[in-house]
Amino acid sequence: MFKRLCVLVLLLSPLAAWTQGMEDLKLQTLAGEWQSLQQLANHKPLYVKFWATWCQPCMAQMPHFEGVQKKYGKQISVVAVNLGVNDQATDIEKVIEQFGLTMPVLVDTHGQVATAVQLLGTPLHLLITPQGNTVHGGHNAYTKLDEVLADLASRRPDLEADSLAVAQDVAAPQLPKNGAVLYTAT
Repeated sequence: MFKRLCVLVLLLSPLAAWTQGMEDLKLQTLAGEWQSLQQLANHKPLYVKFWATWCQPCMAQMPHFEGVQKKYGKQISVVAVNLGVNDQATDIEKVIEQFGLTMPVLVDTHGQVATAVQLLGTPLHLLITPQGNTVHGGHNAYTKLDEVLADLASRRPDLEADSLAVAQDVAAPQLPKNGAVLYTAT
C-alpha cells in the first residue's frame, strides 16, 4: 500500500533558503557515482524534478519533463531526482527506457536533498537560478512552470532573475500542532 502512496501536500516555505548548502547535497547515479546539484547546475539555471516510479502523477508528467530537456537542455540543467524510496535501480531504468529520458537521473539515496527541501510528496518541480534562488516550486507541470522555464532559458546565466516572481502552485499547508499530516493517494 505504501508503495503506491502519492502525497500531494507540499511544504514550500523553506524553498528560498535550501540552496545555501547545495554543494554539499550529494546524489547517486545509477552507476553508483556521487554528484552534487551544484556540479549538475554547471553555472546554468537548474530544473530539478523529484519523482518515484510508483507515483502516477510523476509518470503522467514524464513526457513533459523530457520535452523540457529537449527544448531547454542547452540553457537549463535538467535533473531527475528519484526519491530512492521503494524503487529499485531496475524500476528506475525501466522508466528511463519507457520515456526515453535523456537528462541525468540521480537517486536521493540518503534522503539528503528531500530533507533539505522538506519534501512531503511527489512530484515536486523546483527551478533555481544560477545564483541559487528558487523561483518556482510546485507539483504540477502546467503553463506557469513553462512560462518560468522559458524566461530562465532566455536570460544570460550571469544575470540574476530578480524580475521573476517566485511562483508556487500550492500554498504551504498549516500543519496541526500534533504533527499529523493528511496523505492522499490516486
